[in-house]
Amino acid sequence: MGGNLGELGLIVGASVLGLAAPLSTRQILAVNLITDVLPALAVAAQQPEHRDLAALRREGGADQDRLLRADVLRRGLATAGPALGAYGLATVVGTPAQARSVAFGGIVATQLAQTISLGRSESSLTRPVIGAIAGSGGFAIAAMVVSPLSAFLGLGLPTLSGCGLIALATVASLALASPREALPTLALPPGPPAAAARA
Repeated sequence: MGGNLGELGLIVGASVLGLAAPLSTRQILAVNLITDVLPALAVAAQQPEHRDLAALRREGGADQDRLLRADVLRRGLATAGPALGAYGLATVVGTPAQARSVAFGGIVATQLAQTISLGRSESSLTRPVIGAIAGSGGFAIAAMVVSPLSAFLGLGLPTLSGCGLIALATVASLALASPREALPTLALPPGPPAAAARA
């Protein structure tokens, strides 16, 4: 859900900034196909983490709803913000087709990278999930590189600077989606003993 919110944020954000639409209808459908179908099937095929649903109900539905909403919003912003920034810069340094490729690659890469990061943090990165992510990433690259497919989707081959923008958007997305894991914590040295302080 956070990824879909990110796609919406990218489109709305570009409109607010007066930029051309970053994704066409075909490209939006391709993004959803890449980021939703294979990873969702792989996750659905896994064994459930919780079998005792009564225990989950005791944890409180309201708290779970609040945490879910916060997580979806954070991941949506972490997807839309970096992808929008990369697309905005790409409109300056490249052609419209290349800029759309940066938006396409950025929105896909940020979602797949967040899936990997979340799977690692929850120890749920199984072989089917890894295979689905690799397949989705391969299809996304093919959509920008293979001529018939890129022509059908209206994408252009991204330049080196465009690839760099996609990479930067991916790194920024990971930092925003997992701020506590991405940012180091500062450990303050212990204060002086009470006796020394009185002296």
